[in-house]
Amino acid sequence: MGFYGTAFHELGHWTGHPERLNRKLFNFFGTEDYAREELTAELTAAYLCNAVGYKFTLKNSAAYIDGWIAKIKSDSKAFVKAAAQASTAFNYISELTGLQDILKQTDESPEITEAA
Repeated sequence: MGFYGTAFHELGHWTGHPERLNRKLFNFFGTEDYAREELTAELTAAYLCNAVGYKFTLKNSAAYIDGWIAKIKSDSKAFVKAAAQASTAFNYISELTGLQDILKQTDESPEITEAA
């Protein structure tokens, strides 16, 4: 996803803090809870990239998401839950930064492109 995709992914994790959206963040690598948080952060990044017009490689993001979904096969609603949490995280970030106001004022999002 490049710099912005990675930064937005980490920002997605940031929203889970107990004083923000209070998700279960402190998990051991490879556990189902860790996988759920990774899905949430990656989807948050995808939503933010789309909102600001950053052209990222969906193939890489999809492969990353697919890898974590494999860890939680027992939960058939894991992706839907992560998408809902990512939407909440996106809205939180958008309200905090004023992104929602910017998006309401224009039909076109600012374009951010990654250097080759």
